[in-house]
Amino acid sequence: MTTATTARFDSAQPSRPPARANPGNPLRFECRLDDGDWERCRPPVSFDDLGLGPHRFEVRAVNASGRYGPADGFVWRIRRSPVEPTALPPPTSPAAPEPSPAAESPTPPPVLPEYGEPFAIEQIAPLEDLFPGEPAQALALRLTNPNPVPIAVTSLTFSFAADPPGCPSAENFIIVPSDASAATPLRLDAETSLELPAQGISPPLIAMRELTVNQNVCQGATLELKLEGEAQG
Repeated sequence: MTTATTARFDSAQPSRPPARANPGNPLRFECRLDDGDWERCRPPVSFDDLGLGPHRFEVRAVNASGRYGPADGFVWRIRRSPVEPTALPPPTSPAAPEPSPAAESPTPPPVLPEYGEPFAIEQIAPLEDLFPGEPAQALALRLTNPNPVPIAVTSLTFSFAADPPGCPSAENFIIVPSDASAATPLRLDAETSLELPAQGISPPLIAMRELTVNQNVCQGATLELKLEGEAQG
């Protein structure tokens, strides 16, 4: 996670066994950004004026015969610069009615509980199939505030409830939490719902890592996600 809109990546040719080394034909590199095409590049590679949201840089080595090795890369998210949080107005209690000769005692105002009800996080659409090295996907989420006062969502992410058989989640998948934070909260009005993205806040993301090992153990696996978040109000 970063607020920088520039990025610079370096890469190097790994040492090869003496039997396979060929000093006269060094490897060359190909790079791509996000969904772009593979293009010949010379490290270091720099990018300027990148937009907000998720990005992925990939690089691969190509030999003199045109054969390329496995890609390596980096996934990151650019979020807007932190701003001072907007303070939510304190909840107000209705004024007590004026006493009248006919009334024996005024009706006391309602008392709000010290702790409100948890806000709800609902996934409203399934993810598409995940493939190694493809751009991260955003979770389609709806947030609901059941409380009679506004709240500010300051954290929103998810975890894996359980690993699919033979497919370790932490080794094969990347999780990027939402950019909702104490510095950039997501406001939810009283007793309302909204769907992300909203107010410049993006939902959490998930991507499948592209590893040098065989990942067929994850083919056809079903991921059970546990949605989590924090709010103030």
